[in-house]
Amino acid sequence: YRAQFDLVTARAVASLPALLEYSAPYCRVGGSIILPKKGDLVDELAHGRRAAGQVGAVLKSDEAVEVPGLADGRRLLVWKQQKACPAHYPRAGAVMMKKPLGQCRRRKDSIVCHKPQTILWQSIPFLRRLAHVSMPFS
Repeated sequence: YRAQFDLVTARAVASLPALLEYSAPYCRVGGSIILPKKGDLVDELAHGRRAAGQVGAVLKSDEAVEVPGLADGRRLLVWKQQKACPAHYPRAGAVMMKKPLGQCRRRKDSIVCHKPQTILWQSIPFLRRLAHVSMPFS
């Protein structure tokens, strides 16, 4: 199903960079990714923009959404897939936790952004679990 959908959406169950990494591989070039989020998103949106560049997406719009009975600042972030997502995304869940996209770390007097690792085995993590096969990563 890689790069076959015009519209991809996901629930707001993870950080914005993780949601982009999970959803971008399924969106065709020119398609849209819609991700609902809530709360203060200043830092998360900054990380999301860096992550989006790595998966070939760009923020198209940030729409405020009012849900009756909820006043918690819900928003729909609409991303456009400008380039094909690199084949090594999505990475395995453990790799995503260890080296999240869009995150920067401080090293002495400079800030270093994580570069994605190349994964030799390019498949969806849940398919590997279904097959009960462990695959080596580089």
